[in-house]
Amino acid sequence: AQLTPHKGAHNLIKAWKKAYVEKPEFFAGKKLVIEGASVASATYTKQLRSQASGDDSIVLLGSQAGDTRKALFAGSSFIAHPSVSEKLPTALLEAMSHGKAVIAADIEENMEVLTPCGLPFLANDINDLKKKLVVLMKDPMQAASLGHGARAFVEQNYHWDDIAKETAMVYQEHVALRDGVLVI
Repeated sequence: AQLTPHKGAHNLIKAWKKAYVEKPEFFAGKKLVIEGASVASATYTKQLRSQASGDDSIVLLGSQAGDTRKALFAGSSFIAHPSVSEKLPTALLEAMSHGKAVIAADIEENMEVLTPCGLPFLANDINDLKKKLVVLMKDPMQAASLGHGARAFVEQNYHWDDIAKETAMVYQEHVALRDGVLVI
């Protein structure tokens, strides 16, 4: 994942710290793991490291791939996606495909995939994000239920076989149109 200011990791750290202080009984022994790297801004990475400094509950891992990334998904209770600028939120879809509940900023792009099976929070609202963190940390059954729905949603709406068929159909139509044989 990319760590850039519009991805909102700084807000997630602030919300996590507030939630941890206000509801330590739900957060004790838990970790906020931030995976990703900043290819464009070492300054932002330094800012995040500074924010996390001295807090053992926050871990900045850098970019992960393959089995390590899969293990991170498998071991997580839920995923927080505080980004305030997306196109197609593939990180959201990936988390959902792993059967994880997702808390995400209520931007339009996220809401298209999150609405039926996730918890939106007001974009850039640290207190609302904190509340959603507490909701899922307090109720693992709700997190599991949302995660189950998220996986079913992705499998039904974003299955690679279906996407490949649709893409092939578009190409076939364009070829037929180019060759002048498309009948509508």
